[in-house]
Amino acid sequence: MITYDNTRTIRELLDKSVEEFKETAFLRYERDDVIYDISYQRFGELCRMVGTFLNERRAKLKRQVKVGLF
Repeated sequence: MITYDNTRTIRELLDKSVEEFKETAFLRYERDDVIYDISYQRFGELCRMVGTFLNERRAKLKRQVKVGLF
């Protein structure tokens, strides 16, 4: 169960959400009259891919890479 007391970071929130909700739809969108779902599991994978990209970018640039969340 995800609670304020056991979730302190965005990373913890993501990991706990993926673990708890796995194949539940996290996001639903429409394109060309077709409805698509992205599961919590897939969203977690995509977030990890972005994290890997940013870590590689930081190593290449030899400086911090700033990102924003909205």
